[in-house]
Parts: sequence; structure tokens; C-alpha cells
Amino acid sequence: MTNETLTLQLEFKDAEKKTRQLNLEHTKQDLSAELVQQAMNQIVTSHLIDKKGVDAYQSPQAARYIRRTVSDVFAAAKN
Repeated sequence: MTNETLTLQLEFKDAEKKTRQLNLEHTKQDLSAELVQQAMNQIVTSHLIDKKGVDAYQSPQAARYIRRTVSDVFAAAKN
């Protein structure tokens, strides 16, 4: 059996210039760059703060789709 998942990964720099990633599952596959950039800018203007008080998503850097395929080699019989 093969199982495939698609994740939209949004990459930001935080207030300390460290890279932060936000992974979104169950997203549309054909989102335009403009729409994703608008969404990322909305996240930035929300000023989400992490547990250390750092602005977690300060500057949009990139967005990418990550496709993951898992193929079973074998599985024990279920009783």
C-alpha cells in the first residue's frame, strides 16, 4: 500500500533572524505565489509570539510544497 501526503511549508525569519517553518497539511495544490505571499504577510502582521517572547514570523522567505510518499514493504497480519 502506498500513502502520499502533501504539505505546504512556509519559511520565515523571526525577530532573531533565525529560520522558522510553518507546515500546513491538507492545502490546495495549485495555490498561486501571490496568494501564498498574501497569506504569509497576514501571518507576519499578526505578530505571533513564541514562548520566549520573540516575534516568531517576522519576514517571509519562501514557500514550497513537500510531497511525501510512504510505501509499505510488508506489514504483519492484524488479528
